Amino acid sequence: MKNTRNRIATFLLAASVFTSCTTKKPVQGDTVVDLVCGMKVNKPESYSYRYAGKKYYFDSYDCRASFKANPKNFLEKKCVPNDNIIDLVCGVKVNLAESYDYKSGGKVYHFHSYECLQTFKMNPEKFIKNKCAPGDSMK
Repeated sequence: MKNTRNRIATFLLAASVFTSCTTKKPVQGDTVVDLVCGMKVNKPESYSYRYAGKKYYFDSYDCRASFKANPKNFLEKKCVPNDNIIDLVCGVKVNLAESYDYKSGGKVYHFHSYECLQTFKMNPEKFIKNKCAPGDSMK
């Protein structure tokens, strides 16, 4: 029963991130790109957060919350050893027995949570292009 509640709560959170990042009106004017979901946002209408002396802008409260939980994950380019499978969205090591899998561009990607999978599905290119090629050193 507890596992079912956790999956329902996870689904509802992912749905709120997905809908909040896809249902807004067209953006014009002073815009930036949300580092979490990759959507263009109007600075005056966005959710903002100051980190390390710089202000970042987000499409939704949930995107801002994801950034606040782990800002370095969205700001730093990471390379990982080939023997580790890392969730491309949040940077957590993935347990394959409990992972959420998604096939894109002929490759299978593994995620530690449903909300990370849903965030990835909104903009796969954003998360794939920010990662190093296999064999690169740690940065």
